[in-house]
Amino acid sequence: MTQVDGERGLVEGTKPAEPFNSRWWFGYVIAAAAVLAAVLFRYGLDPLLRDRGPFATFFPAVAIAVFVGRLPGGLLAILLTTLAADYLFFSPRHSLGIQGTVQAADLVMFMIGAGIIVVFGEAMHQARDKAEALRKQTQEMEKRTSQIVETANEGIWILDAQARILRVNPRLCEMLGYDASDMVGAKQIDFCFPEDFGSMEKLFERRRSGISEQADVRFRTRQGAEVWTLMAARPLVGEHGGFQGTLDMFTDITQRKRMEEGLAQVVAERTDRLHEIVRDMELFSYSMAHDLRAPLRAMQGLSNLVLEDFGNSLPEEGRDHLVRLAASANRMDRLILDVLHYSHLVRGEVPLEAVDIQKLIAEMVAGFPDLLAARQHINVEGPLPPVFANQAAVTQVVSNLLTNAVKFVRPGEAPSVRIWAEIDGAYVRLSFKDNGIGIPHKAQQKIFGLFQRLHPADVYDGTGIGLAIVKKATERMGGQVGLESEPGKGSLFWVRLKRVPPDPIRVEPAAAEGRLQTSLGVGIP
Repeated sequence: MTQVDGERGLVEGTKPAEPFNSRWWFGYVIAAAAVLAAVLFRYGLDPLLRDRGPFATFFPAVAIAVFVGRLPGGLLAILLTTLAADYLFFSPRHSLGIQGTVQAADLVMFMIGAGIIVVFGEAMHQARDKAEALRKQTQEMEKRTSQIVETANEGIWILDAQARILRVNPRLCEMLGYDASDMVGAKQIDFCFPEDFGSMEKLFERRRSGISEQADVRFRTRQGAEVWTLMAARPLVGEHGGFQGTLDMFTDITQRKRMEEGLAQVVAERTDRLHEIVRDMELFSYSMAHDLRAPLRAMQGLSNLVLEDFGNSLPEEGRDHLVRLAASANRMDRLILDVLHYSHLVRGEVPLEAVDIQKLIAEMVAGFPDLLAARQHINVEGPLPPVFANQAAVTQVVSNLLTNAVKFVRPGEAPSVRIWAEIDGAYVRLSFKDNGIGIPHKAQQKIFGLFQRLHPADVYDGTGIGLAIVKKATERMGGQVGLESEPGKGSLFWVRLKRVPPDPIRVEPAAAEGRLQTSLGVGIP
């Protein structure tokens, strides 16, 4: 049935019944007959009543006329009764006309009473017509619903409030391998695997609470095989809002589930293989690094020995070659170490713990050789809140940032570094501001990549991996890193890490007052 046909049928289903069952004259005949019977009955009572109660026998006639002929029949009965009573039972008899207040009062009382009977009777007829139209509409809707359920490509069942099957369509019977007679009256869990009973009952309780939802549901066929379905379920409520059951629709997704399981197995196997390859590569890289560093250390040692033992007898050019050779070997050694550090950050575990960043920086400034010459110009504006970080990783981050801050300055200018922290919601933003040479804007994202250098090695020493380690380590700790810089005006590098709630780490009193005491006894304000 098309949509237009469906709408036309719905309208026809609600069309009121014809008043006289297509026999328009029948109601008028009944009205006239009822009035005639009332006249004869009144004649029979005339010796007893005489001029009193002229309308006494006509009220039942009006009621009968309304019951059979509805509103037109009732009105005709009132008209005929008025004429008959006036002509036959009002004095003087056999004449028309109302004489005296008594006759007028009788007529008014009759009209009021008869009018009430007609209105009440017509209201009953209309209520009956509406009920009949609603019954026909409900039957039509049930018929259409039944047709949809029976012919649907998806499995459908209707459950009552106790999760028993009231109705099931042929498609669901086909999916599960049962007859409808086997399923109707059974509970939904009768067609599930025992391990799925709990989940099915939970889903039903959610529908009882008024929740419509979709879920992947597994059933057991008559042969014991599993069938996976996508269930679209909605609760059914009664006239007063009470839970009556559910209407559930099922789409067979067994093939899709099997493909997903096969894909998951393939992914798991390949993941295991990849982990094995990564482990092999890690062992290989560490072995190669050890083998590569051994000749580099030999080159450094031999170069230094030659310079110490025979440096005075060598020409200037020879001594310069040996110095360059030792520096190159040292730079290559540091490059190998930085690559290993970066590789470990990429592949290794990075467990987080509460780290006292203020204590870490104090020990680093006091103890790192690269920072000893510049420590008087490193100002830590405390206190610095503790952060959630990996001790080794955050140490590498701070070390690389401080080393860069004191290294990249103009020749002859003393480095100056400011360090401070700001609370940023659940994070701490740690800032490092230097007075260095600055970084052009177009290179500010590039420098966080591997082997990215802005200056030749003979101008500013380095491997080009330091900031890449900073970025990767910060990201592995759940943080962020960035910078603000202009050429010739220094740089500000910031690291954003998760904040530790107050008081998990005790900060030394000197630090709480905004000063760091290094192991060398130098106060860093």
